[in-house]
Amino acid sequence: MLKFDLHYHANIFRLSPDKIRTRMEQHKQSIQKSEIDFIASTEHAYKDPLTAYLYLKEAVNDLETAVIPGIEALTKEGIDIIFLYTDEESLRLAGLMIVPHPRTPGHTGAANKLSEKDYQTLLSQADYVEIHNGASVLLRQLFQKKYLRPLVPSVLRKKVEDTFELPEKYRGVNLGWAVSSDAHYPKDQVYVGGTHFDITAPETYFEFLKRRIRFEPHQVSSSPSMIPTLLKNGLCVFLEALLKKHYKLFLQSSKL
Repeated sequence: MLKFDLHYHANIFRLSPDKIRTRMEQHKQSIQKSEIDFIASTEHAYKDPLTAYLYLKEAVNDLETAVIPGIEALTKEGIDIIFLYTDEESLRLAGLMIVPHPRTPGHTGAANKLSEKDYQTLLSQADYVEIHNGASVLLRQLFQKKYLRPLVPSVLRKKVEDTFELPEKYRGVNLGWAVSSDAHYPKDQVYVGGTHFDITAPETYFEFLKRRIRFEPHQVSSSPSMIPTLLKNGLCVFLEALLKKHYKLFLQSSKL
């Protein structure tokens, strides 16, 4: 079975050199344990994605895992879109387009922010839609606890469920299915995408992905400790939200 994780973050932006070394060693250990074949470095556009890719590529250099260069971009509508490329020199050339977490509980899900017509138009321009996002795993487990279930708004609970397993009506037509960890920390990689299709020489991984493979969830590790992980990731999401707001204001002001 080939294993792909098409949404992964090195998450080293603004870290000191010592902390970067520690973080990358942790990434290497986690990726080595998962025995994944391909992992897409999809750092946010405002967190230096090229540097993140180069560090991740170097970290796994002696492993069997290949790193795909990518970027998680933010549109003027405030929607996250993932682009994958053949190499770092092609970051601004033609790539593969993934619509990540369309129903995320956050503010960057395409299906939440766009009209149904505009969402379907976006899907018609994409290569993949993310049908499972690993960031939902622990939230889903938390919301299923009996003492919390009555306190969680049904709309929020439904978005988390849809992010864990995207309903058919949001999957579009003739698209590939991405199954991604969306890991921002090394131990967050629980589910990745698996397929029994093979890459046939001289086909490259990029040409393989152009086939619009429908990946299925494949578990590569057990879920990390719930509360510490949710707190850690919650802080990361908060800081990224501040950066996104600053980034959107910058984009808006640059058009004036």
